[in-house]
Amino acid sequence: MKRKSLFLFIILLMFTICLAACGGKTYIVSFVTNCDTSVDAVSAKTIAEVQLPELSKEGYQLENWYTDAAYTNRLNDNTELKSDITLYAKWEKLKYKVKFMVNDTIYDEQEIEYGNNASQPENPSLEGYNFGGWDNEFTNVKSDLIINATFDIIQYTVKSMDGSREISSVKVEYGKDAIAPTDLDKTGYTFVSWDKEFTNVKSDLTVSATY
Repeated sequence: MKRKSLFLFIILLMFTICLAACGGKTYIVSFVTNCDTSVDAVSAKTIAEVQLPELSKEGYQLENWYTDAAYTNRLNDNTELKSDITLYAKWEKLKYKVKFMVNDTIYDEQEIEYGNNASQPENPSLEGYNFGGWDNEFTNVKSDLIINATFDIIQYTVKSMDGSREISSVKVEYGKDAIAPTDLDKTGYTFVSWDKEFTNVKSDLTVSATY
């Protein structure tokens, strides 16, 4: 009888040891995804066993999981599983770079959250040109953007005069030369020159023939 009791005790002890070594209590791990995707709860003995769900949310990236709704306790490898737990997904809004360029040089650079608008910078200036606007929209930003300034070259009026008579009037782009009229014929006079230079034009000009 004593031998039988001892045998049963040994069996019970081995079962207890095996249960402690091989078993362990399981806990329910629930997920608050804070997105349109719902995830079923899982059972686990340790956090290492928990396979975190793969989620996506338009305009956001998953920052991490937390063990509280206030996002103060971040989930990590040292988090202990001692009871049923709820994990909360924390999302961060995506941010993009918007670069405004003038002649391949960064004029202004902004970091914009997904879906927001970039702010139009002050109009740039370029000698000899009028600012024509930006070559792309920068509202509802959803990717990195490079926005280039466009310019229109300034044109000036160059008038050629013979006394009070206008001989010609031409448009000349900034920095270029006007072409002088050649049909000068004034009875009794010989043309000498024009009273002003009309090369590298950078303003409206009136040039007069001298005889």
